[in-house]
Amino acid sequence: MLPPTLIMTMLAIIYARYGDLDVLRRSLAGISCAAVGLVIAVVVRMMTPLLKRTDPLALILMAGVFLAIGCFACRFPAVLLVAIPVSVGATFPAAESSSMNPDNPI
Repeated sequence: MLPPTLIMTMLAIIYARYGDLDVLRRSLAGISCAAVGLVIAVVVRMMTPLLKRTDPLALILMAGVFLAIGCFACRFPAVLLVAIPVSVGATFPAAESSSMNPDNPI
């Protein structure tokens, strides 16, 4: 974790020093578009197994988080503070009951 942290710290220092330059702002705008594309690709890759399993609880939680952040503009940390305990609390009993069933391998 040290190299990415150092890189981001150096970039923050450079931005603090030269952030007023128009060339730097345009470069960062282009980089941010690439970052958004990478985030979308990661989300699709992580979402694919959920859609293949067709677990209704996981789909409801996923839709709820999407609506909270995307449609209702709730803050991301607040949504995570609610979504993580709810998802763990909802899936833990299901995983525990299926592990007790010897006919259902996980």
